[in-house]
Amino acid sequence: MTDPISYVLGKTVHYVNKAGRTIEASLIKPGARVHVYYDGAGETRVVNRVVLDE
Repeated sequence: MTDPISYVLGKTVHYVNKAGRTIEASLIKPGARVHVYYDGAGETRVVNRVVLDE
């Protein structure tokens, strides 16, 4: 079993759909499949892009 990983949302997070078009963060609902792109490693992971996989 692996430990949970925590992420911090960066100040300039970009939310996009699979086609790469910008979307509102509110379109991402609980349970939605997403790809999270981040900078950093270890304890400090800062999300800079979230891609909705639908």
